Amino acid sequence: MDTITRRQGFTIVELLIVIVVIGILAAISIVAYNGVQARARDSERKSELSVIDRYVKMYVAENGTVPHTTSGCYRAKSHLTSGCESLDTMPDINKFLNTTKLPSDPRNTATSHYMFVKGMKRSADGLSVVGGTVNDYAIVGMLENTSAPNFDIAGTLYNYIHSST
Repeated sequence: MDTITRRQGFTIVELLIVIVVIGILAAISIVAYNGVQARARDSERKSELSVIDRYVKMYVAENGTVPHTTSGCYRAKSHLTSGCESLDTMPDINKFLNTTKLPSDPRNTATSHYMFVKGMKRSADGLSVVGGTVNDYAIVGMLENTSAPNFDIAGTLYNYIHSST
């Protein structure tokens, strides 16, 4: 009686199918992971902007006015090209927050940073900032995951207004 011997293993087609499936799963995972990272950075941004706002509110409570600026604005230290002063030079930071510097954006690049603007307030539609009184202020940043429209302050785009009086 003749017996047929079978070879053990997988065919090339089976191996290619498995490789393609693994590649598709890896691509989906990478895209999902990048979205999670962006949302995490946005959450960190909102938290840090609230720290800056808390500082400003404590400063106003004690001094009766928003922090003085020569230029009218404060920006992250590495982005002072617009003439704004450094966030770290805001008066009495360590007195109110027990720190010597305010937080900066997780990326802290030319398009990702925070800005405190004196004399500006949230617009009526809430989508941008407009001129206000000397005691008005806005704290703005640029989120990665948002459908909010961008608005321009001193040549830089922002899309998130944390606080405004």
